Amino acid sequence: MGATLEMTRVSAKSWKEAVDKVVEVSTNYYGMNPYSGSFNTITDWNECKKSFESEDDFEDWVCDNADKREAYVWKKGNKYLICGWCAC
Repeated sequence: MGATLEMTRVSAKSWKEAVDKVVEVSTNYYGMNPYSGSFNTITDWNECKKSFESEDDFEDWVCDNADKREAYVWKKGNKYLICGWCAC
């Protein structure tokens, strides 16, 4: 099977709350399909504390550094950006 790079923005009080929100929405929409191509297929969640000039730079970094079923959460302003390789 393959993987698709996905990114979303979430309002939350912490990066873990942001993860919980996106996984809940993905699970409610796609169910428990382990190859749905959504965030509920991620098994390795990481907080990213690196600095990036833009959201595109963050996405490019995740594209180059994350593995299948791995995602990073980066705080930008009052939002959390979540980007990762979702299984499909």
